[in-house]
Amino acid sequence: VLSDQSVDLVLVNLFGGILRCDIAARGFILASQEVPEKMKPMIVRMLGTNADEGREILSNSDIDITLVNTLDEAATAINKIKIKIINIVPRNPNSSPIRVNIKSVCFSGRYSR
Repeated sequence: VLSDQSVDLVLVNLFGGILRCDIAARGFILASQEVPEKMKPMIVRMLGTNADEGREILSNSDIDITLVNTLDEAATAINKIKIKIINIVPRNPNSSPIRVNIKSVCFSGRYSR
């Protein structure tokens, strides 16, 4: 996800079960330390095992992250971040609308074949 240069924003919908939310949160922090130049703003919804701990870990990090509890909150957060991105990018008034690319990642404790 981080290597895709067309992605402006990452939505993570994590259902902690086999993969605990605190472990995933530490993984996000490790990734941000290994490739800080590739980090994108993240919206994270955590449910399940150790979700509160995972949220606390991410809240105390330096990652550009928005924590949400529902997908409705995620949609609202996406719109707010899109507006920030659009306002940062200089644009010609005659150009086509700016597109913000979002990559959604869903972690689940279930494996499918």
